[in-house]
Amino acid sequence: MAASRPATSPSAPSPGTATILDVAALAGVSRTTVSRVLNHPDLVPADTIARVEGAIDELGFRPSSRARGLRTGRFDTIALLVGDASQPFQSAVAKAVARAAEARGLNVLLCDLDHSEERLITFLRQLPRQGVDGIVISTGDDVSRSRAGAVIAETRAGGTPIVISGRLPEDDLFGVGVDFTSIADAATTRLIENGSRRPILLIGDADTYVGARWAAGYRAAVERAGLDAVVLQTQYSDATSTQLVLRELSASTPADGIIAGTVPLALSAVRAAHHCGRLVPDDLAIIACEQVGLAELVTPAVSTIGVTAEASGEALVEHLSQLIAGRNPPHATLPYVLSERQTTRHPAEGETR
Repeated sequence: MAASRPATSPSAPSPGTATILDVAALAGVSRTTVSRVLNHPDLVPADTIARVEGAIDELGFRPSSRARGLRTGRFDTIALLVGDASQPFQSAVAKAVARAAEARGLNVLLCDLDHSEERLITFLRQLPRQGVDGIVISTGDDVSRSRAGAVIAETRAGGTPIVISGRLPEDDLFGVGVDFTSIADAATTRLIENGSRRPILLIGDADTYVGARWAAGYRAAVERAGLDAVVLQTQYSDATSTQLVLRELSASTPADGIIAGTVPLALSAVRAAHHCGRLVPDDLAIIACEQVGLAELVTPAVSTIGVTAEASGEALVEHLSQLIAGRNPPHATLPYVLSERQTTRHPAEGETR
């Protein structure tokens, strides 16, 4: 008569809390055999696999992904470090990265840097020890500066791949490229072509990686047109943005165009225009240098130019996946898209302003 499997004792672990030793005891095999079934089933007889899998199902055993990662060197988890999770584009990138990672069987650990270099350094030192296969950094801040750049280099040298969003091949820490200079140049040129003679750049900080390139592209466009350059820095404060735009709209030669770094900054310009009785886009044309869904949901709908969050997220995860697999993928600069809406043109018939 075939031997029966040991019965479950009254003190058997509840589902989800069982250990590999509980599985081994219930299946009547050693801990090593259970490990082989989980990691190398081709080395285990079929009847033994059936007993172990039956015990796993009965106990609700969940193998530790961290323990498996320590054995195999793979954790099936990547970390995404965003500069500011409250910004619409960054949250859209996070969603796109999660979707692209899920399609590749990867989990995503989201970390908000809140524009802090210290937080970036702390995450870079902790995450490899906690078990991640790679790291994506998506921020407009200049992460190549001082200590952060050195820690990124150390983390890469230690075997953890890192991909940085927005960097171009000529940068020391390139990853998936976005040509912010060309985007701001194209946005400014568009307003000038539409008749703007005092276009103003509205950004958070011209000293950041992205801010400096927006400013360079804007200045190139206004200089070609023989116009004066005015750069307003708001530190991404809504109140400050509105006040600065109000000041420029009240000047003897008022601003007639705003190139905003982000959609929230563009909305501050819209509020300022409404406050002083200026019409958008008749008196003030506005365009934002990022592509986010929020731009289509407000009235007036904001014109935008930039790389889509979906394209960015897919490219970042694909690039990192290639690095994790030991390959050296070529650098790619993502194309940008112009979406003209109500803040740079008159509404079509049937639309509302």
